[in-house]
Amino acid sequence: EAELREGLRTNISASAAANLLIAQAEGRISQYVRSDFKRLPTEYWDDQWTLLSGQLLRTTAQPA
Repeated sequence: EAELREGLRTNISASAAANLLIAQAEGRISQYVRSDFKRLPTEYWDDQWTLLSGQLLRTTAQPA
């Protein structure tokens, strides 16, 4: 859907990209729980998302 709406496509298969993002989310939640809910899952997220999305997504040509 992102390809249609935003002109983005993953550089790897959709299932591999989904797996990577799920692993990222699960890891952040796990860190949050292990820290006794002190270390927020969103800590450093802006920087991490910039890196992930820059490597994971590429733009596609939009149909006219």
